[in-house]
Amino acid sequence: MKRILIILLALVLTAAAFIFDNWTPQLFAQGLLYLFPALLLRHEPVAVQGGMAALTVSMIVLGYFNSPPTGFMDPYIILNRALSVLVILVVVVLQIDRRAAALRLGDPAATSPTPAPSGGA
Repeated sequence: MKRILIILLALVLTAAAFIFDNWTPQLFAQGLLYLFPALLLRHEPVAVQGGMAALTVSMIVLGYFNSPPTGFMDPYIILNRALSVLVILVVVVLQIDRRAAALRLGDPAATSPTPAPSGGA
């Protein structure tokens, strides 16, 4: 149940970022707002993280066409959005790699959305 709530929260944050992206002019660096939903899903399987990465990348691209124009040069706006896409993809790849390594080592925290409690007193 907790996993479903985390996934729903990530989807709601993604929708909120997309709405904000459509309200603000193209020049602003709102593409990084899509990073937070991806970070929420760090303990989820590869399919969920990959799906969120694909969704956020497509929303960043759609935001370029839906945002109000600023009159600023397009190459800078495209570079800004491309860097946001790059950051999101790198973070998701690192999360997937970290989760795979934890699964190989038998870490129980890798299979649950919440970290395992530490045994220290």
